Amino acid sequence: MTSHRLPRRFALQRHEDATGVSGVGLVAYGTVYPTGRTTLAWCCSDISSVTVYDSPEQVIQVHGHSGTTDLVWIDEPEQEDTPKNR
Repeated sequence: MTSHRLPRRFALQRHEDATGVSGVGLVAYGTVYPTGRTTLAWCCSDISSVTVYDSPEQVIQVHGHSGTTDLVWIDEPEQEDTPKNR
C-alpha cells in the first residue's frame, strides 16, 4: 500500500507593508504539497489570486520583503501523513 502524504498549511504574517498594497497582519494562506509545490492565496484585498511556487522558500524569497513577512505553519508535520479515516 502506498503512503499518502497530506498537504501542510501555512499563513503569511506581515509585520510591515513595504508596498502599501497588502497591509499588515494575516495577508495570505498557503499549502505545501508533498512534492514541495506550494500554493499561495491572498486574503487581504478585494482582488484575489492563487499562485503556484516550487517551494515555500520561494514564497518567502518573493514575498518576504527582507524579513518583514513570516511564514507561520498552521499544521504540525506528521510522522505518517495519512488520512485519519482510512
